Amino acid sequence: MFKFNNLDNTEIFNDFYKIYGNRVVSINTEINVCCSTSGKGKITNNKFTNELIKDTPYAYNSYYNEIIKSDEVCKSCNLNNDEEMALIAHELGHMYIVHNKIECENEEFEADDYVKKIGLSSHLKSALRKMLKNNISPKQNDELQKRIERI
Repeated sequence: MFKFNNLDNTEIFNDFYKIYGNRVVSINTEINVCCSTSGKGKITNNKFTNELIKDTPYAYNSYYNEIIKSDEVCKSCNLNNDEEMALIAHELGHMYIVHNKIECENEEFEADDYVKKIGLSSHLKSALRKMLKNNISPKQNDELQKRIERI
């Protein structure tokens, strides 16, 4: 079974684990999780992460096996807890793809499908709509729209 190593005790990760931890399948590892502002994660203090997290609420780095939350982006999109949990599940979907060496044409779609398995697809769709509405990543708007339509 997977486990979160909550480096800075970010509450949403604890809540996700309590509510949905038993639904996470095929991930048998410890995952470092933290908020980008804490500076406690292995990837929170480097240029790559700062660039990555500036336009997404959550990001997964497979090299460090770490999920980072951007408080700034979550707040700017006005995401609620259910939407944030759906985005955590999406990042776990990326981990599932990487660790199980799944061949896929579109990794974002595959990660979205993992969210469906956990039962959070309606909340993911809502989160993606808010991200699109807030135009947090204009270069990804077309991709966000495709994902919304597909869910």
